[in-house]
Amino acid sequence: MTQSSTLTYESGANNESNRLLHSLWLLSLLLAASAGLSLCLGSFPTQPLQVLGALTAPTHSDLAFIIWQLRLPRIVLAILVGAALAMAGAILQSIVRNPLASPDVVGITSGAALAAVLYLTLLSTSLSTLLSIHWLPAAAMLGALASALLVASLAWKNGISPSRVVLVGIGLAAAMGAGTTLLIVISEDSAAMTAYVWLTGSLYAAQWGDVMGLMPWLLAATPLCLPFPDMPMPWHWAIKWRKGLGCLFCVAE
Repeated sequence: MTQSSTLTYESGANNESNRLLHSLWLLSLLLAASAGLSLCLGSFPTQPLQVLGALTAPTHSDLAFIIWQLRLPRIVLAILVGAALAMAGAILQSIVRNPLASPDVVGITSGAALAAVLYLTLLSTSLSTLLSIHWLPAAAMLGALASALLVASLAWKNGISPSRVVLVGIGLAAAMGAGTTLLIVISEDSAAMTAYVWLTGSLYAAQWGDVMGLMPWLLAATPLCLPFPDMPMPWHWAIKWRKGLGCLFCVAE
């Protein structure tokens, strides 16, 4: 590679980093604005100054209850869940070196869903006195771990190829999705409804206890990424691919 092409590549990398930084700032501002708007809107609309007063000087009024106990927990929980999903997707894409990969594509999400629905429809109904709904995240995590190990073992052939991981994951995701649907169909109506709510996700009636339940997992998982500051992210792949192939991969952008 000539010096001119090297300088061109470095300039492109710097431009990509600057655009990324600007995008992060813009998205952060949009997130703050949408959170503030969500605090003001609802069946009981409030003025921005009223919301600010309730946040800075909480009282025992109805407005303070609405802000602190109804709206704010939902907003905080939504932000934490979004951050966790984004981090999981970025890490998985970095591992398999594929900007199209995601936990649902490679079967990890399907494994978690199958384990959770199995817990809700069979175990929690037959052993309701022994099992609690609070163990549902643990069941989902075990299912995701088992699915990841199964994908890795089936995709192993003198090493793990990202393309094999994706192909095997797609097949297992389809099979586990069919199993999840079967469990919902044969289960009782109440268990099926609970499973549907869990699968689709909902912030309805979110409380601070839900936030505290997610916070430890997020705080424990985030430092695991810190020892790898140079781990390539999808926007880095786009630069390297353009450098080596001389073409634009729109999907990676």
